[in-house]
Formats: sequence, structure tokens, C-alpha cells
Amino acid sequence: MKFEEHEIRARVNNLFRPILKKLDELVEKSKKTLLEFDTEDFTADSLFRFVEDFSELEYLYDELMDRLNNTLQDIPSESRVARNTLSLLQAIKEIFEDIRIKVEGLKGFLKPNISDDHALLGDVVKQLNESIAKLRKMLCADIYKHIQNLINEYMKFEGFLSEDIEIEE
Repeated sequence: MKFEEHEIRARVNNLFRPILKKLDELVEKSKKTLLEFDTEDFTADSLFRFVEDFSELEYLYDELMDRLNNTLQDIPSESRVARNTLSLLQAIKEIFEDIRIKVEGLKGFLKPNISDDHALLGDVVKQLNESIAKLRKMLCADIYKHIQNLINEYMKFEGFLSEDIEIEE
């Protein structure tokens, strides 16, 4: 490996280290927060705790997204890897919103004088649990793969720039 390759790797590592650190925080918070609800033991307390933790998780995600978006600006827009990563980030954000809407729907079941329709409550909780499981998978597994591909793409891009500089000299 040439010195320039080491230099590129060091630059890319420095650029992505804070992103990977934020991703690790997000994964840990996801594992603790994104747990499915038990339809038999569904309570207002469990829902409100989830909402608080979920808001913190979404805040961490937004921080990660900001950092990734800043990094992705440096990669040419024709990069398929960058486009795929942006698509995944947007899909994750949509699932956050979907979960938020479903949680709001569940809050309706917790109001006084609402009929106890356990079948309907079970359906809504089941749909919420499916979204929670999907988001957990995306945050704990899928995003890692995309970011690793992005790091590799960025290294290629940096290497290409280095080669251009040599040609110009």
C-alpha cells in the first residue's frame, strides 16, 4: 500500500469516526427502545415511556442524518452508493413518522369512556409492533451495511481525487 493510500484511509477514518460513534449510540438506544408491546399487558405507562425513549432515539437519528448528509455532499451525486444511502435514510425517517402516527392512535385507547375493543387494540398494537421490528432491523443492521459501503465509496472517491492531483502536477 502506498503512502497516499494510508493518508486517504486516515482522512476517511477521521471523517467517519464521529458518524460511526453516533451510529453505535443509535444502535444501543434502538435495542433498548424498539421493543414490541405485549397486547395483554398494554398500559398507559408503557406507552408514555416508549414515547419518551422514542423521541430520544429519533433525536439521535436526526443527528446521525445531519452528519451523513454533510458527508454525502462531498461524494458526487451520480454515486449509486450515496443515492442508496440517502434512500435508506429517508425510508427510516418515514418509519419513524409511521410509528409516531400509530402511537398517537394507541393513545386514543387510553382515554376514559372509550369502549374496550380488545380486538381492535390488538390489531393496532400488532401493526405498531411490525413497524417497530422493521425500524429496529434497519437501524441495527441495514444502516451499518450502507455506511460501510459509503466509507468504501468515499475512499475510492478520495483516491480518485489524489490521482487527479498527481496528473495535474
